[in-house]
Amino acid sequence: MSPTTSLAPRVLVTTDPENSEFPFAELRSWITPAAQFYVRNHFPVPAIESSGWRLSVGEERLSLADLEALPQRSVVATLECAGNNRVYNRPPVSGVQWRSGAVSNGEWGGPSLADVLEAAGAPGAAHVHLAGADHGEFRGREVAFVRSLPREKALDPDTLIALRLNGEPLTADHGAPARAVVPGWYGMASVKWLLAIEPRDEPSDNPFMIDDYTRMGPGGPEPLDWMEPKAQIARPAESAAVTAGPVLVEGAAWSGRAPVVRVELSDDDGATWSAAELEGPEARWAWRLWRWTWNAERGSRALMVRAVDAAGRTQPATADPSSPGYLNHWVRPHPIEVV
Repeated sequence: MSPTTSLAPRVLVTTDPENSEFPFAELRSWITPAAQFYVRNHFPVPAIESSGWRLSVGEERLSLADLEALPQRSVVATLECAGNNRVYNRPPVSGVQWRSGAVSNGEWGGPSLADVLEAAGAPGAAHVHLAGADHGEFRGREVAFVRSLPREKALDPDTLIALRLNGEPLTADHGAPARAVVPGWYGMASVKWLLAIEPRDEPSDNPFMIDDYTRMGPGGPEPLDWMEPKAQIARPAESAAVTAGPVLVEGAAWSGRAPVVRVELSDDDGATWSAAELEGPEARWAWRLWRWTWNAERGSRALMVRAVDAAGRTQPATADPSSPGYLNHWVRPHPIEVV
């Protein structure tokens, strides 16, 4: 896979606020160009003037220059919306009707959250709350977007307060002037347009922690965190027509808790599986590109793909009933017409 000079635009899913997908069938490179990187907004994009912006960290207020003066890190990480592929739920589930493009891979730059906390002299605590500037009506009441991280994940050196995406300053739709990037976790943890970072003894009770982005556990709703293993086919695109014979199938695969070590495909409804070739760079938090040559026979066909990570975790055969509309990583058919 190689970059192209002309980029297909993001695929608009909703307009108010904007939610738009990376055009996954146009996957050409390991790094997703910023202009194609998917956008997830819960409320209107807040208007923030960088020169007057300050980030409250405990009792301190840090400017953009203060953050730039800290040691800078670069982390390549895949972000995926927890509702990616929601359109494939049966029966249908409410929410943004994502197809396959609410996922992208970028190089994030900025100081670690741990260094920001240390620079501000913020006290240690069991949880770190991240508050964004975006706010609006959610289920009948006015709320701001807040998420929290347990201390261990907050202090991971790769958890960033990102100022840059792919070497350039963040744009407004990607969270400028500063956002969190929490590698390995679903995208809602990577709070955009940061206003405040607050160590607390308890996790956040914000609606986006306890009412939404949750799964049903033994004791009740639990916040979603780690991305589940998933592989997706980029090309041939869904329902595309291809000529019988050898067909190159390409895509990407990712997982949160452990790196992807194998991608397998089937053209006989899962009776047999063949290993794809992993290609491109490897990085702990980034997706792996893959390719596979398929001997396509004429007719209406369906491919299936699954990822396996280093912990032996793979994709289930059916949707997860604990979180309708989220965790859409079951193995599903990818229809192709072979002529």
